[in-house]
Amino acid sequence: GINEWLTKTEKIKIYPNPVDSFITIGLKENTPFDYRIFDTTGKLVQSESSLNNNIISVSSLSRGVYQIFIRQNGKMFNSKLVKN
Repeated sequence: GINEWLTKTEKIKIYPNPVDSFITIGLKENTPFDYRIFDTTGKLVQSESSLNNNIISVSSLSRGVYQIFIRQNGKMFNSKLVKN
């Protein structure tokens, strides 16, 4: 759940934010990562594992505010995400 992802996270830059279709994640390392996107109720709405591309499509999400969590090399990152 979201509580597992909330512990020990660092902020990360994502852009554009607000977003329409695609976000770019400002990762410093070029290694595979996992991500999870949760809505305001804590429900998991989108996720992928072992991504090598730091561009993610969020076009299927409804308008609203989300939290995105990224796990890479044992480190956790998060950011608020606003979908237009």
